Amino acid sequence: MSAPLTTIGLMGKFVFDSVSDASGSRYSAVSLDGQGQLVVEIHDIGGTFDEYQSVETYTAEQTDQLRALLGTNIISGVAARFASGAELAEFAEAQGIGRGKVWNWIS
Repeated sequence: MSAPLTTIGLMGKFVFDSVSDASGSRYSAVSLDGQGQLVVEIHDIGGTFDEYQSVETYTAEQTDQLRALLGTNIISGVAARFASGAELAEFAEAQGIGRGKVWNWIS
């Protein structure tokens, strides 16, 4: 389920998911960090694990390669083309760009 593009200053953020119900909640979004790197964040509460957090950060070089393929406004390009961070990661791998650096936490 996709939410509309939310603009935060000049950087912007696109929310892939933001749902909450009796079984838990899920939030996932893509944005640019202060160094211009593309960041995909996920936060799940409930379900298989009590809590799961993940952040995938693409390097500035990877972000520039993705921008060349998706357009100058990379957040709008991601929003128009992908329904999830997983789809974006698959695309980046298929293009030879590779995955970003992943940090995750499970409880």
